[in-house]
Amino acid sequence: SLDWLPPVLASLDRPFVIEQPDELRSLVVALADRLTASARSLLRRGATGRKIMVAGERMARRLRRMRRSAGVRGQT
Repeated sequence: SLDWLPPVLASLDRPFVIEQPDELRSLVVALADRLTASARSLLRRGATGRKIMVAGERMARRLRRMRRSAGVRGQT
């Protein structure tokens, strides 16, 4: 199972390209979706502060990279 790999790729904070397998691409997209939902939930609850802002910016960069690597276009 490749379930462990998307978080590792995200933690590298470097661009990457997923050429194959398709299963890994799907797992990366699923992780990006979960992270997006988590960030939106924090915002809906009114989370504030510098720490959250910095974490959110970092997360947004990683999500964009992950989506591009998986060949997904659209909302980040």
